Amino acid sequence: MRSELNERQKQAAEHIDGPLLIIAGAGSGKTRALVERIANIVASKKAYPSEIMAVTFTNKAAGELVERITARVGEIGKMIFAGTFHSLCTRILRRHSDLLGYGSNFVIYDTEDKEKVIKQIVKNNNFNSTSFPVKKISAIISILKNRLIYPENYTPESDENFYEKIREIYADYQKELEKCNAFDFDDLLCMTVKLFQKNEEILFQYQNRIKYICVDEYQDTNYVQDLLITQLSAIYENVCVVGDEDQSIYSWRGADINNILNFRDKHKNCALIQFEQNYRSSAHILTAANSIIAKNTQRLGKNLFTDSGKGEKVCLISAATDIEEGYKITSEIIELITKGSILKEICVLYRTNSQSRIIEENLRKNGLPYTVIGGLKFYERKEIKDLISYLRLLINSDDNVSFERIINFPPRGIGKTTMEKIKQHAMKKGCSYYKALKDSEDDLFTGATANKTGAFIELIERTSAQMNEMNAQKVTELVFNESGLKTHYLKVSDETETNSRIENLYEFLSGVSEFVKSEERNTLLDFLSTVSLLSDIDTYNDREDKIVLMTVHSAKGLEFDNVIVIGLNDGLFPFIRIDEPLKLEEERRLFYVAVTRARKKLIVSTFKDRNRYFGDNSGYLPSRFLDDLPESSTDKTKYEKYDKPQMRYNRLTKYEMNAVSSEAVTAFEKKDLVLSKQFGEGIILDVEGTGSKKVVTVDFDDLGIKKLLVRYADLKKI
Repeated sequence: MRSELNERQKQAAEHIDGPLLIIAGAGSGKTRALVERIANIVASKKAYPSEIMAVTFTNKAAGELVERITARVGEIGKMIFAGTFHSLCTRILRRHSDLLGYGSNFVIYDTEDKEKVIKQIVKNNNFNSTSFPVKKISAIISILKNRLIYPENYTPESDENFYEKIREIYADYQKELEKCNAFDFDDLLCMTVKLFQKNEEILFQYQNRIKYICVDEYQDTNYVQDLLITQLSAIYENVCVVGDEDQSIYSWRGADINNILNFRDKHKNCALIQFEQNYRSSAHILTAANSIIAKNTQRLGKNLFTDSGKGEKVCLISAATDIEEGYKITSEIIELITKGSILKEICVLYRTNSQSRIIEENLRKNGLPYTVIGGLKFYERKEIKDLISYLRLLINSDDNVSFERIINFPPRGIGKTTMEKIKQHAMKKGCSYYKALKDSEDDLFTGATANKTGAFIELIERTSAQMNEMNAQKVTELVFNESGLKTHYLKVSDETETNSRIENLYEFLSGVSEFVKSEERNTLLDFLSTVSLLSDIDTYNDREDKIVLMTVHSAKGLEFDNVIVIGLNDGLFPFIRIDEPLKLEEERRLFYVAVTRARKKLIVSTFKDRNRYFGDNSGYLPSRFLDDLPESSTDKTKYEKYDKPQMRYNRLTKYEMNAVSSEAVTAFEKKDLVLSKQFGEGIILDVEGTGSKKVVTVDFDDLGIKKLLVRYADLKKI
């Protein structure tokens, strides 16, 4: 493999000791260089594979890295401590969670589980659910945890009563997690850092054991992840981070681009190597990418190039409306297929999930199979979570969220009144719901209710007793049959003539079977830890020959022969509508990521008017990013530049005049409840700007957090 490396890659592979920053442009062959670098470390006998830690941002990437290292150095390559930040921290916590007051059989709560716990706490404290929206509280808790601020050291930044109550809710939330022997996603990282801060001996063990650290996608690390790497690399300082500041696109979930920009300042004598030769895209595509990103200021600077030829120019398309855009894009897809492209090598990218609807409708009308990445995740589907909840309760009987989900599912006649009585008894006893019911000594319920609850306890106890000698597959099959889920969903399938739910459950069983065959550690606990941490890309099946639709954020790390980026309009892409230089730079980085997904053909489209739910066919400016596409590398034969968008900023439509006059009368403030014809009811989280540039951030009940320009939003106070 060494002979296949270019000069820069060889430099990186041979730079073993000391801190190293690799700036790896899109498609620059970084994995190849990392594999060779780790192989060199092993060959030099400076460390055993078990003394090397490799951190990636998806489980899929970690698996592929280990496979390639194993192919290079042999079976010992499987001993490398590789995984995502969350999966590696989970392994550490499984070994040492007792030092934090948790059992090693802890469960991992996802966003839905987290919000259920918070909702119950808001209810228990008799707080108004409108004044204390669950999603907002959940977001605040995540922000605090990612700053390593826990309830005991949280001082509200404001004297408002709201934030004082947040401290109470946060404290109750953490107590409930501890009672349930559960961590949320943020805890996996923060509690590991906390473990190391409180137990220097444990930290010292890992610092000594891990002699070499390699972290991929460092531009997407947050404060806690950066701190964790600093902790672990303190003794040997053999830390190599790989990333591309031009692909930092996750600030909205806590990522800090400064972690990579300032890495050399934090690590003395740090070497810098830049990978600029691209092995993915044609020259015209790279020329466009370089031109787009050159306007950013938050970058170390590089210029991608390729030896693979100029290829096709970037195709720019315009349409009168977003509906016509859908027709034109579908025609382009059909033309690609006619010319021999396979379906799975065609990818349509968009800025927001809502933009996929028109494309989906057109693909369906034309009988073209497609898959949407980033919609409802497989493991978040109701039927899958039902089965997982049974499995989690077997592993950890203190898991109140799972208990409440399944005690009456499939329906067994245990109603809300019974559940409330169990909750009250558990609160009185200071124990979990399961323990409260199991140890009630028949004094909690009598008659038919006692028989039903007793049957549920007997089911869990009997299944739990049988699972000790079983792998994950056998336990899951046992639970699927014994719990009544199989019978229930087969019946639903017969009654509704739809097989999707039962088929999903069978697919889940297949997944468990594959896990058992491929993993040496294949207990139920191992399996649950794995599925809890899967991302969209981990579950993406690139073997299916279907057109791929996804947001640009979901496309990170993927590549396709043909990429189509739709909706290049100001207000959509870039998504912002006000002057925020740093946010605009991230939007430009996002467009850069979209462009660099393409190998052979890149199509970019824009439209003039957008049909909206409330009847306003708004004029849109073409995206300012289109001006960055170089003339020499862009085919504009299907593009017509139009002048109408000036109306959107200088001359207001009748609808916009109404919106502006309405805004003059209505003064919006934080925590106002509002109604939108498009998004429904929500609560205002933040207000920025003044006059025609006033922007509100609203958390809508059904659609989550959105940032809206008041003059166009048509919001009403309720």
